Amino acid sequence: MRYLYLERGRLRELTIQIDYERCVVCGVCMDNCAFDALELVEGVIIWAHPELCESCGICSMVCENEAITMTD
Repeated sequence: MRYLYLERGRLRELTIQIDYERCVVCGVCMDNCAFDALELVEGVIIWAHPELCESCGICSMVCENEAITMTD
């Protein structure tokens, strides 16, 4: 189940967005993802398994370059 929040009487689902101009492919986000939703593919970190993501936000919190944000 993904993280849902209530906004103006509607439930919204949070997902992640990766800013590839800021990402330096350090791998910290992948190392800290307890759900293995992120993956390194051809030298780029992608949100490969959104169905596994619980939208906990750990990946965005540990990214030192602020390349990952939570969005709805």
